[in-house]
Amino acid sequence: MFFRPNKVYILPTRAGLGYCFVLLLLLLLSVNFENNLAYALTFLLTGVFIVAMHMTHSNLAGVKTEFAGAEACYAQDTALFNVWVSSQRGCDHYQLTASWPNQSSITFDIQALCREKVAVPCHAPERGWLSPGLLKIESRLPLGLFKVWTYHALNVKCLVYPQPINHPVSSGLDLGSQGRGILSNQDGSDDFQGLADYQPGMSQQHIAWKVFARGQGLHVKHYVAEQDAELWLDWQACLEPGIEAKLSSLCYQARYLTSQQRAFGLRLPGKKLTPAMGPEHLRAVLTTLALFGKESSNAESAA
Repeated sequence: MFFRPNKVYILPTRAGLGYCFVLLLLLLLSVNFENNLAYALTFLLTGVFIVAMHMTHSNLAGVKTEFAGAEACYAQDTALFNVWVSSQRGCDHYQLTASWPNQSSITFDIQALCREKVAVPCHAPERGWLSPGLLKIESRLPLGLFKVWTYHALNVKCLVYPQPINHPVSSGLDLGSQGRGILSNQDGSDDFQGLADYQPGMSQQHIAWKVFARGQGLHVKHYVAEQDAELWLDWQACLEPGIEAKLSSLCYQARYLTSQQRAFGLRLPGKKLTPAMGPEHLRAVLTTLALFGKESSNAESAA
């Protein structure tokens, strides 16, 4: 069956069908016994049924939706798509339920002349761009005799990062200089290396005056600093079998190094990000990992 977006559909529920069956029995009893009270009860309950149908339809008609963005998440987590929901009729709407196809739902109310921000959940099975499909909004208010629903075609998508997993096989780290620090001259640093003969132009702040006072000549204090080798998250350093396992390991290490405030770079086949640090760099690394190998498929779907 084909459903047109933004059109309202209504059908009786199981309770509504049972209600109709009871009305039919009451009508047959009224005709059989020619009882005026039975006729009155039958017509009264029929009127309630009709009013319930109109109220259920009115509770959903005029609902307007607008996409308000989505936060990136990790694979196997729940993505939350934020949707602005408002009333075009300027009236209240109660006990509305929103959901994506084959996903869990969320219930909310809409106050007149107000916009409500609703976070509709959707399971993220794998990395890449997640497009949940048509947004379904339904209601069974006030008596549950009818189910009314509508579909909203929103152009929504959410970026899903690889699932971070700490694989014991390898870390995916490539350390420059075999992981050892590099010694370099750093005037004013805290690591004292020794004494050196004074040369014209050297800073007088580093002159060893105590040594000069002992008559051992004019010397300056020599300092060195140990600089960390460059850290690289390298595809070739991952020993896990399979693309997704490698990406999960690199994702875990990227998050860990960021929490340790370490600068690192990323090497993937055909891609390279220079070493940096901070949340923006982490976001760029995770985005690159999420879309690795999927750029061609996205371009084909867009074409």
